[in-house]
Amino acid sequence: MLISIRFCGGCNPRVNRRVIADNIKDYLATSGHVVVYNRTDTHFIVCISGCTASCAEHGVNHDEPTVVIAGASVDGLAVDENSLCSIAIKKVRDYLGKLEKPLSP
Repeated sequence: MLISIRFCGGCNPRVNRRVIADNIKDYLATSGHVVVYNRTDTHFIVCISGCTASCAEHGVNHDEPTVVIAGASVDGLAVDENSLCSIAIKKVRDYLGKLEKPLSP
């Protein structure tokens, strides 16, 4: 699967976007996925914004599978900053897992 990591401009970072992106990319790449940056024509998009303005998700079609990290929140829910990567990875895995399940008769 092709997965994109999108970044905001980084004007008001409250979390380390690079560390978050590197951790997510490392996990996904070792799981056999191709990770690209700042594209929207992919199977899944991870938006990483440094603050709650969430600029990374601007221009993203929310009908497409997406997880949004904005400051210390994931998809609008406040979380512990140390959990940002694991929660985002779980959301990607859950989505991809649904694609791999066979259709029931």
